[in-house]
Amino acid sequence: MHSTTAAPLVRCRAEGLDTIDADMLCAPVFLPDDARGGDDDAEDLGPLDLAVGGALSRARASGECTGKLHERFFTDVIDTTWRTRRVLLVGAGPREHYDAAVARTVAATAGMAARDRAATRLVVWCPPGCQAPGITQAVVEGVLLGAFRDTRFKTRDTGTPPLRELTLALDGSVDQQDQTDAERGAILAECSNLARELANEPGNLFTPRVFADRAIELVSGPRTTVEILDEAAIASQGMGLLQGVAQGSAEPPRVIVMKYEPEDAAPGPVLALVGKGITFDTGGISIKPAAAMDLMKRDMAGGAAVLGAMRAIGQLAPPIRVIGIVPTAENMPDGRAIRPGDVLTAANGMSVEV
Repeated sequence: MHSTTAAPLVRCRAEGLDTIDADMLCAPVFLPDDARGGDDDAEDLGPLDLAVGGALSRARASGECTGKLHERFFTDVIDTTWRTRRVLLVGAGPREHYDAAVARTVAATAGMAARDRAATRLVVWCPPGCQAPGITQAVVEGVLLGAFRDTRFKTRDTGTPPLRELTLALDGSVDQQDQTDAERGAILAECSNLARELANEPGNLFTPRVFADRAIELVSGPRTTVEILDEAAIASQGMGLLQGVAQGSAEPPRVIVMKYEPEDAAPGPVLALVGKGITFDTGGISIKPAAAMDLMKRDMAGGAAVLGAMRAIGQLAPPIRVIGIVPTAENMPDGRAIRPGDVLTAANGMSVEV
């Protein structure tokens, strides 16, 4: 099934909020600093408050918009010179606690709101004093993770368009590092959403062989190679435990080996990522409870995370060597399935009683 995780156009701008074309503008709102007896938002959001006819200051005064984390307040822009019509304020908690983690959470709320309201162009304002290292990347990650929506298997899609443009409105000026951080966030979010898509795949369509084909398609690149061990190679290397899990299924197992080897790799240990890739786990003859059986299609989520990570690593190009390994099989209750008490031999020669 074709992926829908392509990241939108992401850019950083330092122009006035009134000049940016968008369907929705999101801004964080902080709790008032009682210690100082002031409200920094009153000054920071002054021009925006004028554009919405004072709705923000009225909401602050009435307690409708307090700045508590996750709180949401929507209003409309009435100033016709502005190029956006809808405003979302998201509670961000105390300003002194605003870091990358909080920024990601606030941005995810904005992403979900954009998705639910069919906004294809979103602006997220980063207020003065809130642009510490890592926050630009975190905001992009949060928006794209929050806007994620997987409709590939719906017969009748609602027709909600995906997010196509994300603009970060920064205070002051924009430098190359800002744009680099934003692009890094887009890569990480896109690859995380790819892993989420893979985990959503139904077991009848996403078999070990399909998993292997998808790894070749999505991870192979100039610095990354993908090798697939089939059932013959698995047997020749003595991987008895993987063979045992797979032997009750008509679907043969695979081992996915992804190697990222840049030319400028620093000497030292290789980073290894290993993810479980059981595309459906019935429990074999020790059958799992029916109430949660449908969730067993996600027993390959660890392998999906490794695949997404290797794709991201290939694009970000860190100067270290990385290997990702995903043993993948289907665990079914066939007459050939392993039994409790069976003894299998692992690739390292160790015998294991099931």
